[in-house]
Amino acid sequence: MKTLISSFFRKKSIYIYIVLYTLIFTVITLLMIFNNYYDELIKTFYSENTFFLVKSTNDLSDTLHGKKITKFETGALYLPSDYTRPLTFVNDDNINENNFNDNSWQFFISMDFDGILIFKDEKLVDNEITLSFPEYYESYEQNIDIIPNSLVNIGIGNDNYVLKIIEYNFKDCYQINVSKDIFHKIFNQNNLYLYKIKPSLDISYKQIESELDKLCHTDNLCDYEFYQVNSSNKLNDEDMLNTIRKMLIVFGFMFLIIFIILTLNKFNDDKKIMKIYSILGFRNVLIKSIALLQQVIINEISLFISFVASASVVYIIRTFMNVNLKLISISIYGIINLILIILLFVLCCIYKTDPSSPSMK
Repeated sequence: MKTLISSFFRKKSIYIYIVLYTLIFTVITLLMIFNNYYDELIKTFYSENTFFLVKSTNDLSDTLHGKKITKFETGALYLPSDYTRPLTFVNDDNINENNFNDNSWQFFISMDFDGILIFKDEKLVDNEITLSFPEYYESYEQNIDIIPNSLVNIGIGNDNYVLKIIEYNFKDCYQINVSKDIFHKIFNQNNLYLYKIKPSLDISYKQIESELDKLCHTDNLCDYEFYQVNSSNKLNDEDMLNTIRKMLIVFGFMFLIIFIILTLNKFNDDKKIMKIYSILGFRNVLIKSIALLQQVIINEISLFISFVASASVVYIIRTFMNVNLKLISISIYGIINLILIILLFVLCCIYKTDPSSPSMK
C-alpha cells in the first residue's frame, strides 16, 4: 500500500489535476459565498423595510403559527363613523392647528382597508395611546406639533373615549397603539382582526406571500396588502443575486462536464498500471477500487486547498473592503464531496479496466 501511495504522488499529472480541480472548486465556492451574502442582504432589507397587513373576520393566529409565520402583531381595524374626522383633539389651546389639525387624522385611515390600524401595546395602561408614523415622516418631525399628554377623542359606536397621547414614533405605517383594555373594546365594536406580518431571515416575503395567497384567495379567509417602506438599493442587490445564481448554474454544469472528462482522462492515464495490476493477479474489483481511491484523494486535497483559498479571499475582502462575507458551511463541502464520490463510483463501475479498450461500456 505504501508503494502504491508513493508511486501515486510521484506522477506530475496528479498535481495538474489537483490544480484544475482546486481552481474550479474555489470559483464555485466563492460564487456560493457571494450568493449567500446578497441573499442575506435582500432578506434583511425585506425584514426591516416591508410588511404585510392582513384583514380577516376570523382569528388566524393559530393558522399563521401553523404556517411557521411567527413574526406578526395582532391588531384591530377601527372603522370610524365619520371618515372626515375619524379622531379629533379634545379642546387644547396648546395644539398648533396649522401643523396637526383634525383633518390630519385622515392620514391614519388605511386606503386599502378603509379603517384605522390599531394595535395593542402591553406597556400602555388605562387610556394612554401612542402614535406611529411612517419612517420617512421622521424628516418632517418639526411639522408634527403634538404636545405630550395631549388628549384625543375617538368615537366607537355610541361611545366616546378620551385618550392621552404620551408619545409618537416612526415605524412602518400610520397606526395607533392603545392599552389592552381599549384595544378589546375597539375590537369588539368592529370584529375585524388585523395582522401585521414582517418577513425575517428564516421566512422570506415570498414564502409569506405564497401562504397568504392560499389563505386569502383560495380559502377566502382574509384580504392582504404588501407594503414597502423604502427601496434602498434592493433592486441592485436582486440583480446581482440573479446574475450570481445564473453563473452558479453555468459553472456547476461546466464543472460536471469537466469533472467527468478529467476523471476518464485520469483512468486512461493509468491504463498501463492497470495492466500491470491485472498481470500480477489483482482482481478487477480491486483495480477499480485503487483507481477510485486515487481519484478520491485528488478530490479531498483539492477541496481542502479550495477551502483555504476561499477563506483567504474572504478574509482579505472583509479586512480591506469591509464586506461581511461568510464562509459556506462545512456541511456544504460534505454534500459536494458525497456527490462527487457517488459520481466517481458510477464512472468506475462503468469504465473498462482493460487497457486495450479504455472507453465506457
